[in-house]
Amino acid sequence: MSSTHPVLSAMGARIPLQVEVEQLCREQAPRRFAICEMDYAADDALILAWGYSLDGGERVIVVGEAGGPRFATFRSIDRAKRVFGRATDVHLVWIDSP
Repeated sequence: MSSTHPVLSAMGARIPLQVEVEQLCREQAPRRFAICEMDYAADDALILAWGYSLDGGERVIVVGEAGGPRFATFRSIDRAKRVFGRATDVHLVWIDSP
């Protein structure tokens, strides 16, 4: 029986499957964003929620920042903006590039 780690070869090199999985994870990683409340009169803003856009924006997970913990999922980023922006002007800020 070999004493080497099952994922590493005897030389410590990564096996092709591990490299492929790492590339797949990078390609399919969710994009992060923030939904911000904009108060132009007071020249101020507040982060309402942090989100993750999965599958090109078709599934959105949002964790509330202001007003206590919240958790919600949406079918689109536009829907999340509408819900969080019902009583205020909101702005979406992308944290990660596309």
